[in-house]
This record gives sequence, C-alpha cells and structure tokens, in this order.
Amino acid sequence: MLFNEEDLSKHFILLNQTKLNIQEIKQIWNAIKFITKYRTSVSNSPLEIARKAGWDDSVSEIETRVTTAIAALEDAGYLRRGQNMPRIYANSILCKTAQEAIKKSNNPIASKMSARK
Repeated sequence: MLFNEEDLSKHFILLNQTKLNIQEIKQIWNAIKFITKYRTSVSNSPLEIARKAGWDDSVSEIETRVTTAIAALEDAGYLRRGQNMPRIYANSILCKTAQEAIKKSNNPIASKMSARK
C-alpha cells in the first residue's frame, strides 16, 4: 500500500476532531430529550441539535460530531432514526381557479408547454 506521510497525519487529525467523550454524548442526548418533550418524532438538523445542546456552533466538524453522537446513541438503543423525508410547502399559487389547477395536474407537460408560449 502506498501512502503519503502527510496524508496520514491529516487523517489522524480528522479522527481526533470527531472523537467524542461521554459528556458530549450526554449533552446531545439531553438536547434530543428536550426537543422531543412534547413530540415523539422530530426532524432537526445536526446544527439545531448542537445549539440545543449548548455547543458552540463555530466549532469545526460540528455536524459530523453531532451525527456521530446520534449514531452512538442509536447503537446503544437510546433512539431510533427514521428515513429522512423532505417536506414541500407551497409558497405561492400559480393557478387562478381550481379547474385550471386540475387541468394542469392532469397534463403537466402540456401545461408547461402552453405556459412557455
């Protein structure tokens, strides 16, 4: 195997940056408990969870650290992650009537072509 000594040093630096201690994992666990106090499921970013845990969000690799803590909590049986499901919210209405919306939804390609004319 060929490697560059400098690359190996960078690898160990990155590994040490993502190494967590038990206190940090407890902080993430407490943040998740707080977030789920009134809900059984949540969809928060790692950065949001880090902020709830009281972490300084200027720390490098913070999202990786949170994700690592969550994976450790999942492996220990404290929580279960579901699949990420994107949610789409309407921010404007492009049809003037319900009939126009139905027509476009029944034939979306034709409605795009007529909109371009």
